[in-house]
Amino acid sequence: MKASIVEYIIAFALVIILFFAAWSLFNKDKYYSKDVYALVEVIQTNVKEEKVPSGKFLRTEYICDVHAKEKNALKIFTYRSDDSLKTKAICDAFQTQKQYEITYNQNDNHIRDYKKL
Repeated sequence: MKASIVEYIIAFALVIILFFAAWSLFNKDKYYSKDVYALVEVIQTNVKEEKVPSGKFLRTEYICDVHAKEKNALKIFTYRSDDSLKTKAICDAFQTQKQYEITYNQNDNHIRDYKKL
């Protein structure tokens, strides 16, 4: 019995689906965010604004770069927001209170949550 063209197409589609399923299983750490908790000592902060594409328009995003020391290593963490006053207040808080427990995304060092010590 010879297989029809439809059966070949279905078999090929199943192979492609299995390939992408295996690929996403082995590469999930690269694409899914991992939140990490760390105790940091803030050294310096810097507020800047950046134009970010949003559909057809550009929107302004305010960024607070937090230069901090974590386990004897210097890292730069970022906090992003659309609200300039909120970002400035958070950046000032990081500058005045030096030690924080932060939760950040391991892939891009974006601060998710923070708590004073």
